[in-house]
Amino acid sequence: MDLITDELFRMPCVALAERRAARGRPVWAYQFNLPTPAHGGRLGAAHCLELPFVFDNFDKWSRAPFLAGLDPRVRDGPATAVHASWISFIRTGDPNHRPMPRWERYGRDSRTTMTLDSVTATVEDVAGYWRRLHHPAAP
Repeated sequence: MDLITDELFRMPCVALAERRAARGRPVWAYQFNLPTPAHGGRLGAAHCLELPFVFDNFDKWSRAPFLAGLDPRVRDGPATAVHASWISFIRTGDPNHRPMPRWERYGRDSRTTMTLDSVTATVEDVAGYWRRLHHPAAP
């Protein structure tokens, strides 16, 4: 699943971010890491799972199977941060807002990426961060 996710989603997004950054275009990259409780969490952060977080309208997603069992105490912090970032980006062209950590632009040298999970933080090496998060014994 990790390889399929990389091939279908992560690598095309990284390539797009790097092309835009190389042209001097502003890019802010994020990776949504909060796992779905479905199937015992084995699916991780399923495709499109971030949508109810973006719109912060969980009442409209009451029958979404990947959200069933998601503890509101876990969901509400990331939902507030993600929603406010999108609103800030729409209004100003920049996703930064308080009290979220500073979100620097993505660049080919820095590759700064906001990881959205139960803890929201920026990382420079998102692939390494993800590996350490999900496979702590791996190098």
